[in-house]
Amino acid sequence: MPGRAEHFALMGDYLARARGDGALRILDCCCGPGSLAQVMLDRFPSARVVAVDVDPWLIEMGRRTITDSARVQWIEADLRREEWTSSLPEAGFDVVVSATALHWFHPDELVRLYDSLAHLLAPGGLLLNADHVPQSAPTTASWGRAFIDTWQAGNLGEAGAESWEQFWESARREPAFMELLAERERRFAGRRRARALPFDFHREALRTVGFQEIADVWRLHDDSVLLAMR
Repeated sequence: MPGRAEHFALMGDYLARARGDGALRILDCCCGPGSLAQVMLDRFPSARVVAVDVDPWLIEMGRRTITDSARVQWIEADLRREEWTSSLPEAGFDVVVSATALHWFHPDELVRLYDSLAHLLAPGGLLLNADHVPQSAPTTASWGRAFIDTWQAGNLGEAGAESWEQFWESARREPAFMELLAERERRFAGRRRARALPFDFHREALRTVGFQEIADVWRLHDDSVLLAMR
């Protein structure tokens, strides 16, 4: 994704400005293998991360690869389900972070998730979401998607580069991954495909569940870092 390192760093900047750099409590939603969690652990040496995802294979990748794993608690839970918060060890988080994940949620699922996150954050806590968040104007949104598609085609088409499809084919050929990938496919079977929702939808949904300030603090075409304050 274009600007990935830049917007991860920016999320850290906003968190430091809002909550300082002490013993932060960070909730990483749809954490995958912990790419964003690793950035936060490096940036905030006293922070602790609760990393949640429904994908058992990605969580196992995170367990095996992230440094300073003692500061991370990994939890397998489906954030689409209302009861997912019962898996958490605590509430009162300083920040909820997520990256390139929430665009898989349907509108009703996302509103329900935002409501849960509002209750999990401490007063003044932040939600920082880096994701596909198109502009609300349809023509501008379509142009933005086209620009990103062009960038990806140019930057991911180098000789010898592994495609998304080849990545999954390689994973499925690895015997050690078979059981985890089979469980992953079972959990994702029958899921309806969602579409990325525009910024206006996110702003109104967040405001409805109690967030006070909602802003688009970084944008490149239809990729955005969305900040909301509890």
